[in-house]
Amino acid sequence: ARPMINGGRRVRPCSAAGELTRPGARKHVEVRGRFVSLIRGRTDGVLHCLDAVCYHAGGPLTVGDIEDVNGWECVRCPWHDYPVRLADGAKPYRPMEFQNGKLVPTGWAVSERRQRVHEVHERADGIYVCLSSEVRVGRHDEGAEVESDKWAYSESAAANVFRHGPGAQQKPSGADGKQVRIRSGSSLLRPG
Repeated sequence: ARPMINGGRRVRPCSAAGELTRPGARKHVEVRGRFVSLIRGRTDGVLHCLDAVCYHAGGPLTVGDIEDVNGWECVRCPWHDYPVRLADGAKPYRPMEFQNGKLVPTGWAVSERRQRVHEVHERADGIYVCLSSEVRVGRHDEGAEVESDKWAYSESAAANVFRHGPGAQQKPSGADGKQVRIRSGSSLLRPG
């Protein structure tokens, strides 16, 4: 299918209408060489799109559990347990400070956006994605606007995301050998 234009940017078809209606449903796709995942929020029902590969170490971020972290809906990377907010790609964390000689958490904070998010358009004829950036940077290049940009076009890193969908023959595990918990299926679609 030919891409549509939205504000000068290409909008690519990524899924059939009605395919991702269930809370927590997800689909992993390649859009113009960039590996992204569509994830339906469990609490708000909003459809989100973010880079599929984790900004931190190239792990299979979007096969991780979807969970609430201090009121924010997040996907948790199965490799290093980092939460990433679905809405904006920021990382919630608990700052620590010394009190009476001990480190104690001091509430919650959010990092700058670490994982790139993309626009999603749900229409009667399907689900479309408009990439927020098509700039390609290498894993070791300086100056990536968002940290996940360094992994977004890596086929080898994306393979960890795509191999864990329905019909996968391997037990999913991370680079550290720990078992990956997967709650919902995924499939690969390469839009035209």
